Amino acid sequence: MSSKQNHSGERPRLPQATLEHGELLDRLGIPYMVLSLSGQILLVNETFRSFMLGGVREPIIGADLKAIRLDERAPPLFDALRRVMWDSEPATRGEAVPVETPQGLAYISWKIARIALKPDLTVLVVVGEDVTEMVRMKQESERLAQRYHSLLEALPVGIVVTDFEDNVIMANTKMAEILGVERDEIIGTNFERYVLEEDRPLLRKKTRERSHGRSSTYDIRIRRPEGEIRHLQIRAVPQGPDGGKPSFALAVILDITEQKRARKALEQEQEKLRAIASASIDAIVIVDSHAVVTFWNRAAERMFGIAEADAIGMEIGKLIVPEDRRPVFTERFRNVSRQMEDARVMIEVRLQRANGDVFPAELVAGRVSHGTDMRIVALIRDISGRKIEERRRQQQHKELQLYASILRHDLKNDVSILLANIELARALLDSGRQDEIEEVLSSSETVCNRMANVLRAFGRPSDHKVVDLIEIVRESVNRARKTYKSLQIEVKIPKQSPPMQVIGSTLLPMVIENLIGNAVFHSKSEVKVTITIERTNDTALVRVIDNGPGIPDRIKKHLFEKGISTSGGGMGLYLSREIMRALGGDLKLESSEVGKGSTFLMTVPLIAP
Repeated sequence: MSSKQNHSGERPRLPQATLEHGELLDRLGIPYMVLSLSGQILLVNETFRSFMLGGVREPIIGADLKAIRLDERAPPLFDALRRVMWDSEPATRGEAVPVETPQGLAYISWKIARIALKPDLTVLVVVGEDVTEMVRMKQESERLAQRYHSLLEALPVGIVVTDFEDNVIMANTKMAEILGVERDEIIGTNFERYVLEEDRPLLRKKTRERSHGRSSTYDIRIRRPEGEIRHLQIRAVPQGPDGGKPSFALAVILDITEQKRARKALEQEQEKLRAIASASIDAIVIVDSHAVVTFWNRAAERMFGIAEADAIGMEIGKLIVPEDRRPVFTERFRNVSRQMEDARVMIEVRLQRANGDVFPAELVAGRVSHGTDMRIVALIRDISGRKIEERRRQQQHKELQLYASILRHDLKNDVSILLANIELARALLDSGRQDEIEEVLSSSETVCNRMANVLRAFGRPSDHKVVDLIEIVRESVNRARKTYKSLQIEVKIPKQSPPMQVIGSTLLPMVIENLIGNAVFHSKSEVKVTITIERTNDTALVRVIDNGPGIPDRIKKHLFEKGISTSGGGMGLYLSREIMRALGGDLKLESSEVGKGSTFLMTVPLIAP
């Protein structure tokens, strides 16, 4: 730049492009002026005359700016000009000043820059910018701030008002605290300066949405002056002066850094738990305070036949608890929820698989908390095998007790009867009383048969495996068909009946065969036997129906007593009922009518599938 050329008395010639630029700005109504470094006016448009030069009409091109009558609003502008002209500031921006326009009061801010138009020509360019909307927004926010100052300052969240270029117009003390700066430092700055570079595109996108009248909620990250990164949640609503067209945004800002850290820590703990739980042979299930599943390991998938994706988000009671047991389960869940954190509850429950099968389970549950977040962790073990083993031992024990009782009482008595009959027979042989001898022998034969039945019943080893009751009945029927050639027997089973599992015992088929044998023994005509099987909850009902002579009323009340029989033996039904009771079931006469046959009902406890 040549100081002589720029400060000489001659008016420098401006490039044609600069002149055309000035005409364009004039047509757009934008104030515009070009000065030499000495203060000589080289170019000025009518808008600038009207706003800043008091509307002077005399020729001013080439005149010294100091000789022009200035508008009262001009001094701040010329102070800024002098700083750029003589203090060598490359550029500056003037404060907004009010001006009257045909459309009403407006506010103009000035941008002043030193520009080299040619190698030998450097000028000062003054361009006005209409900042009316920004000023009005600031005035509106200041009005709101004054009106709600106490409320805004008392709020535990950040409040900030920005224009649609994210320039901060107003902010409360909490907002400054979140950003880590003084409140006065925020006003007039661009909010984007605090935002991490990678999050700025999101901020701009949401700002554009607000400029079109759309509210938004989103998370961004900021960097505080000391370098700390914080996570913020922004909820911004577009606003306008007095409810008019949106021209600024009011944002509520929450610092969610600690929540993010807590969530991350929880996720890390869950990952550790997931790694441990994936190797567990027991189901591990975690539910929230509303009993909604939040964790479901692989063992739970195998146990219940429900994939993790299908279990997460489901209410635990509806997922794995049979419908009739849900009220009790819900009450137990509430009890666990109310207990102290270090308390543990262990209960046995009946749970349900995806295919509808119900099984016994042992459930150990406890409450854990992470801040305000409460969870219940449950370890579930399928104890079907253990329950079956318990039933086997119980049944074996009952069978042994029954055997010992019969040996101790019944067989002992039978042996005494036999010994007495032997002595009596010896005496009768000497007297030659043949009829009485026959009666004694018949009684002895009955006792021997009874003893043989007992020994046969308990002489077979029982393996106590889980077997299908339907198969037991079918096998007993097949043996009966081979034994009694004239027997007509039919088994009726419901269509598509699932297996009815029981603890295996050699005693159970003997009861069935004994009932069939009694029907054959007491019938004088063609024997017809029908066996029906049905299920009621955890019990099977087996009915043995015959077309025999029926049972007289005088015998019905004592039918299952030892020594009572329609033919005088009686050990078969007595022993059969004792066996059924030892197995956890029962045997009773359901109906009988003389001349029309009888129906015996066996109740057999089943093993849960």
